[in-house]
Amino acid sequence: TSDRAQYGVDEKWVLPKNAGDCEDFALLKMRMLIDQGVAPANLRLAQVMKRNVPSHVVLLVRTAASEEYVLDSLSGTIAPRSASSYVFLKLQSRTNPTQWEAGI
Repeated sequence: TSDRAQYGVDEKWVLPKNAGDCEDFALLKMRMLIDQGVAPANLRLAQVMKRNVPSHVVLLVRTAASEEYVLDSLSGTIAPRSASSYVFLKLQSRTNPTQWEAGI
């Protein structure tokens, strides 16, 4: 559900209660993984795009082997970032989560 339909604004990043858009579900996945003991430093958000998906937010999870996996609300699969068909536009900084880094 779009932020416009739910909140009357173009963009609002919140944990979803009953519905949300891509960044809301990425935030929810992040919260759930942290609650299960995953270190926040191993999680970050990324703004991505590909054909027919002009702007989208996914969650990246880094494993002990330093591989990042994409958790995507548009797909039921978990795939390595290296195998993703997305172009990574911006990534949340690992050293300062309030900052974004260029992905390309």
